[in-house]
Formats: sequence, C-alpha cells, structure tokens
Amino acid sequence: MKTNKPSPLLVVSLFTTLLAATACSVLPEDIRASLPESMRGDTQALKDYPTPQLSGRWQDSDYPELTITIEQNGTDFTMSRKGDYKGIPVVETYKGTLEGRAAKLTYQALDKGQVRPVRGKCFGVASKDSYSLQLTCEDAKKGTVPLNLKKY
Repeated sequence: MKTNKPSPLLVVSLFTTLLAATACSVLPEDIRASLPESMRGDTQALKDYPTPQLSGRWQDSDYPELTITIEQNGTDFTMSRKGDYKGIPVVETYKGTLEGRAAKLTYQALDKGQVRPVRGKCFGVASKDSYSLQLTCEDAKKGTVPLNLKKY
C-alpha cells in the first residue's frame, strides 16, 4: 500500500502559517514589563509623539563646514543649508512638515554652473529630545543620500 507524503512546499507553508501568529504578535504588557528596558522596544508610533522643537542651528556630521538653520512654526519648518564645500558653493533650501517625530521635506539646491535648481525630497525621524534629525534624501542628480544632523 502506497502512503501519501506531503510535499515540502506544503510542510513549509503550514509551518509558516502556524508560527506567523506567534512571531508577529505584540508581547502582552505584563511580559514586556519583565524584560530589560533595552529589549522592550518602542511601541508608540512616530506620529503619536509630541511635535519636536527643531528651531536653531544644526550641524551635518558629514559636512561640518556647512551652516544649517531650522526655523519652525508649529508642525511646519524651513531649513537652509549653506556654505562652501571644497570650493563649491552650497545653497539648499528645504520646506518640511512634522507628524509627531516623523519628518517629510522637499528641497531645492542651486548647483554651481547650472541654470535649473536640483529638486528632491527627504524623509526621516527627529529624536525624542529634539537634538538629532536623521533623514534620507533623494534626487535625480545625487541619488539617495543620508543627512544626519545634530543640534548645537
């Protein structure tokens, strides 16, 4: 008599289905409280945090010679990034909005010798203490680049 063996794909599928609920489940609060703080994770969505206060002077960790200023009005803010990098003048203006700690920006950069400015967008996160801003920016010329800012 011939026995039917389940296909390996079926076994993997069943195994994944059974484990998915436990692997993706949120830990109950009583278990979370028993874990060390470093393992508890941050369960609050970025948009649910209070709006950080970003106004002031900032420094780009990759380009410290540039001057960065942020002016904020509620959840809207503007940022300028200016200076001289290896003999190339840098003039960039950003307009952004905050939803809690989540930041979204658009920008325009005037590159040396170009008639039209380069336009791009950024997204990222402000720290809980409002002293760092981690962004990922993208445009057609530079591609995707990080922008890591620290407040003075």
